[in-house]
Amino acid sequence: MAIWQSGYALLPGLTAGSSRLTVFAAFSAILVIYYLATIIRNVWFHPLSKFPGPRIAAFSRLPYLRKQLKGRFVHWTKEVHDRYGSDVVRLAPDALCFIGDSAWNDMLAYRPGHPKFEKDSIIYGKPAAGANSLLTANEADHTRMRRLLAHAFSEKALKAQEPIIQSYISTLIMRLQEQYEAGGKADMVTWYRWWAFDLIGDLTFGQSFDNLKAQQNHPWVSVLSDYVKGVVFLSVVRRFWMSDTLLKIFLPKKLMLKRLQHLREISETVDRRINMETERPDFISYILKQNDEKGMSLAEIKANTSVFMGAGSEATATVLCGATYYLAKNPNTLAKVTREVRAAFDKSDQITLQSTLGLGYLDAVIMEANRMYPPGLAGQPVISPPEGAMVSGYWIPGGTNVQISQWAAFQSASNFFQPQSFIPERWLGEDPRFAADRKEAFQPFSVGNKNCIGKNLAQGALRLILANLFWHFDFELSDETKRDWPNQDAFLRWQKTPLVIQLKPRQEQAMNGGARGGHEKTRDA
Repeated sequence: MAIWQSGYALLPGLTAGSSRLTVFAAFSAILVIYYLATIIRNVWFHPLSKFPGPRIAAFSRLPYLRKQLKGRFVHWTKEVHDRYGSDVVRLAPDALCFIGDSAWNDMLAYRPGHPKFEKDSIIYGKPAAGANSLLTANEADHTRMRRLLAHAFSEKALKAQEPIIQSYISTLIMRLQEQYEAGGKADMVTWYRWWAFDLIGDLTFGQSFDNLKAQQNHPWVSVLSDYVKGVVFLSVVRRFWMSDTLLKIFLPKKLMLKRLQHLREISETVDRRINMETERPDFISYILKQNDEKGMSLAEIKANTSVFMGAGSEATATVLCGATYYLAKNPNTLAKVTREVRAAFDKSDQITLQSTLGLGYLDAVIMEANRMYPPGLAGQPVISPPEGAMVSGYWIPGGTNVQISQWAAFQSASNFFQPQSFIPERWLGEDPRFAADRKEAFQPFSVGNKNCIGKNLAQGALRLILANLFWHFDFELSDETKRDWPNQDAFLRWQKTPLVIQLKPRQEQAMNGGARGGHEKTRDA
């Protein structure tokens, strides 16, 4: 600021007896001095200069933003942590990223007497649906909404919703049987995405979008893919302090249209659901049942259902894809979890939310899939409190952008032994190789009152669908699947390429009765 004041002080003298060229040269010199001074301060004298990280990232946010726009931000974050071998790295002049196990509670858990970290408004932006959701609400509104939504995601609600979940799993298995009979190949990215979108649509609005039935994308599925890209682009453009009008100019038109189309779909679908008379146990039925004067407005209901559709469906499909890929790459592990499932059930209709709770190796497979291919890629960026705070043993100045990179944390050698290897045994507590793993760093659903409200639903659905898959089929990767399949761009979520598997005749093993060797025909949902 002092540099600019000095420049303004020179103006009268310069403009009185100097040419425009001289004035321009003077301002250019002042500008150069200002940016040089900023670079020197950011690199050597900034409060964050003690933290390791790329030198260029210390004086400019451009590398950070460039990686976001290219869809390589999570990869870059992991590379920086690996390069400097540190639990905390500096990714921009005012931004730090953590991967240590204690960072979760220090930043995100509610602790009486401790300062609160606020959400980064530049990342989360203004409410997309005209009102706040759980993602954007302040503490008071978040508590109010969470209390109401908890009814929709309770154990009681999950039990009531199980027939709906089972019906969509039956449809998926039947469709995969048809794929097997038609040649055996199936792109599981597509099938898992259709299943998850149909299920979350039904659980949210009491209606299916019939992707599985029609065996083609509902228009909304493709809209969501571009919608999340638009969210990333918006956060980048906001860094330049642009108004909403300028945002509309700089955001690619296609992404802006997809964003508006998503919001329109949400609004119209919620309106239709509220006008329906139904006793189906969907999310909105629980919301409306408990919606008193301390409940949610219509706009808030729409904002939260937007989150459910955008994040809920894709997150479950992502873990399923990760589990399928890594199991197919590790045949011995696949054989082990398959034996566990087939030994536990004589018939597939015995596979329920309750009966799958005892499948310890299946749980370990799901956890390892979450570690190797996590759906949470945003890093939950927050701002440190004005008075500063301690994170992972480091003093963080007030107003600092901080986040936790799940993928970097889950793939870090400082947290896990052989982090790039898919080994479910690390979660069973029996193998001494993994005794030193910092398992508290593994928080796929986050922590505290900001954790994923759909955790129980997601875990139950994952157990059901994988148990059914292993019970009915053997499979292996097809040559059509890229050898480095997980190496994908990421815009809040992985930009998945086809995951084609070859379905194989089920081998009879660990069976004591029921359907033997054959594939049970299942009813359509």
